[in-house]
Amino acid sequence: MTPVAGTPVLPEAGAAARRPPSHILPSGGGLPGAPYVRPDSVPSVPPRRRPRRFRSERRLTSGLVAFVVMAASGVLLYDVVRVRGGEHAMAWRRDFAHQLAVRHPDDTWVRGGAAVLALLGLWLLVLALTPGLRALLPLRVPSGTLRGAIERDTAEGLLQESALRVDSIIRAEVRVKRRRAVVLAYVRLRDLGEARDELSNALFDRMERMGPGWTPRLTLKLRPVRR
Repeated sequence: MTPVAGTPVLPEAGAAARRPPSHILPSGGGLPGAPYVRPDSVPSVPPRRRPRRFRSERRLTSGLVAFVVMAASGVLLYDVVRVRGGEHAMAWRRDFAHQLAVRHPDDTWVRGGAAVLALLGLWLLVLALTPGLRALLPLRVPSGTLRGAIERDTAEGLLQESALRVDSIIRAEVRVKRRRAVVLAYVRLRDLGEARDELSNALFDRMERMGPGWTPRLTLKLRPVRR
């Protein structure tokens, strides 16, 4: 049939059926706990770049640091103004200046104070450089202006639901980490190799529908239930 100008041409009905599968999973039972990694997994909408993790606002830490700095600056400024007005400096500032004059760098209190300040500075530096919000997993989004995430607990619940839908699996425990997902499944009255293949397919399909920012490594651990 010749298409008419201005009329969209639809693909053939059998084109989708002839399309090759998007992924091939490894066959065979394998060793218990061996990771399943889909090497040629391609997302339906390829992102321009790997999505970044969400960053925490660190409100409590920022507020605490700002309060300490403001309080120390206010007290010091008040004492300086009092001295400029002709009064004596506060006792704490005179004692502090005396201790700085009489104590040497090898003193125990000086070293201890320096160690505490160094650890405090290192902690603040780690908080500033790390994104935080480890409970959120970034998702793939088709637009570069939008960002999406899913909670780890929700992802674990979805994977556990998919695992329990597999025949002969009576219980499943799922732990989703940053780069891998660990699934412990209990199998009754079925070959472990067959159960592993079906379970890996179900979990990979569920992860592809969730659309994580990167495909985590899947580690399966199957345990037979005798009773």
